[in-house]
Amino acid sequence: MLGACKVIGVEPEPSRFALAKRNLLLNPDLASGIELKMEYVRSPSPSTTSESFTLGQLVASIGHPLVQKMDCEGCEFDLILSDYESIRRFDVLVFEYHPNMVYKSLNRLLKRLQYDYQLNIVAGDAMIGIAKCIRKGGRG
Repeated sequence: MLGACKVIGVEPEPSRFALAKRNLLLNPDLASGIELKMEYVRSPSPSTTSESFTLGQLVASIGHPLVQKMDCEGCEFDLILSDYESIRRFDVLVFEYHPNMVYKSLNRLLKRLQYDYQLNIVAGDAMIGIAKCIRKGGRG
């Protein structure tokens, strides 16, 4: 959050959302700059619920996003592969990947990102790990 103008945390699971709120109460200096949403981020599709929004809708509501951090237990594949136009608006992507949970190849995900981002596997292997991607060149 260092230097961030706005931080949005999205957590659809009620007990984890409550934990995030408690953590903010313990850190009042940080809390004023963080907005929490108890909703789902979904890939673009015709199905809609009142408790969900697309990444594109979130990006549009905040202007120019800089960093996207994802830890969504496998859904990173769906978000990156289905809504890449929204993903590529971020300068930095940090995500935990779980290809075995969604039966998809990590290579497929990295191939999609390699044209716009410098890729770095920070920790892990092909089955689970953390990737950090930094935009090459100009804006998305």
